[in-house]
Amino acid sequence: MSGVLCDKLNQLMPHRHGDIMRGAHELTVRNAMKVIVYILFSLLILVMPRHSIAGSDTSEKGSNMSFGMQVIMTAVPEKGEELGSLMLEASKLVSTLKGCKLYVVQLSSSEKDTVLITEVWESKEDHKASLSLPEIQELIGKARPLISGMVHHAGNPLGGHGI
Repeated sequence: MSGVLCDKLNQLMPHRHGDIMRGAHELTVRNAMKVIVYILFSLLILVMPRHSIAGSDTSEKGSNMSFGMQVIMTAVPEKGEELGSLMLEASKLVSTLKGCKLYVVQLSSSEKDTVLITEVWESKEDHKASLSLPEIQELIGKARPLISGMVHHAGNPLGGHGI
């Protein structure tokens, strides 16, 4: 594969091919280690909790203790509105539970059998506790036959209007 790339490079820029190839071969182990350290440091920053970074501000609305969830439910054909209605019932039930800050149910305007749910909770534990309630389990049982697919995206709410 590299031979094909070198041939193509030589065709496109014959006068620069030697310079480029010499530069590519000058990558030393030390330079490679610098790149690896940089990548590892970058990954560490991405996965490190915000509150552990010096000088980080975690206001009430952006607290790491909040737990968010985006759910995309795909209903079996022609059952999107029925599934949406069941999820509105779930919204009413969880609205009185400890830790529930937000539970919004939407029907996609572009995909009639897709239900979009946005949840914000005080903690992941509060969210998990809500799923164990008998009333919620009953709704899950009613909804399950209507669902052909589901994707969950957990998040850490930063804040915004409504929460």
